[in-house]
Amino acid sequence: MGKFFSFLFISFSLFGADVYFLPGDAFFHTRLTAKTIQKLKENKDKILTYEKPNEFSMDCGTAGFYQLQLIGNADQLIANLEKTYEKLRAYGREFVEEIDYNTDKKILIETNGLNLFIYNKDFDFTQFMVGLKYNENWVQEYVSFGHERKGAMLNSFLPNYLYRSWRDASLVPPLKSTAKAGAYQGAVNAENIPTIQVKDISFIIVDEFPKNLYDLYFIRTFYVVTADGVKALQLHNHQWKVNHEHFKQQIDNIDELNDDIEGLDDFE
Repeated sequence: MGKFFSFLFISFSLFGADVYFLPGDAFFHTRLTAKTIQKLKENKDKILTYEKPNEFSMDCGTAGFYQLQLIGNADQLIANLEKTYEKLRAYGREFVEEIDYNTDKKILIETNGLNLFIYNKDFDFTQFMVGLKYNENWVQEYVSFGHERKGAMLNSFLPNYLYRSWRDASLVPPLKSTAKAGAYQGAVNAENIPTIQVKDISFIIVDEFPKNLYDLYFIRTFYVVTADGVKALQLHNHQWKVNHEHFKQQIDNIDELNDDIEGLDDFE
């Protein structure tokens, strides 16, 4: 019996922690829903919550930060983000109805939010891939949050292209947040939420995120949102090209949407 329990202990100790935003990562990822925008507009703290590439959890602790705070005047950036979201989700939102046990009221929860990446404003998406972390020190950072090196596991939006993340990591600057390399020793709390200046970032919106996003046989579109405006880009023959017409062809009048969906203000 003693050997059995020892085996269980050793086996479970090999499982790694869930990896969130690490110092050195090129991006911070969250899910863009109506609730995300509502919080950005109403809460002065402007805090975003990290979302991993999938819902699978190692359930053995966490490594990294699950929040990022925007600093500076974000009004125009958020307005452009909201405009883009409403166009892309004019007729494509999906919901489930749940009970809020605090109020006993029914609420609608949006289940198909868009992928929202926070990148440096000068990130060169024509040369490097959206969805790769380009963090050459991610294992060391993982360990700095109090975990064993042997448990380090990296999940990715583009697992078939991880070799590029390793190959080009030294060429891609990390996200310009206040997250400091190797400085936390497992202590992550509300007092050391990393921050980033609004003037330094772009929002990049991706709807579907298949593994073949960058393959020749598929033309995919993503959207770069800054305080200055919105660009719709499509990948064609390995080159990203601005496609203004694609964005203009989206639904321009979104007033009907708000009338058609009951409980829009109750998004969670």
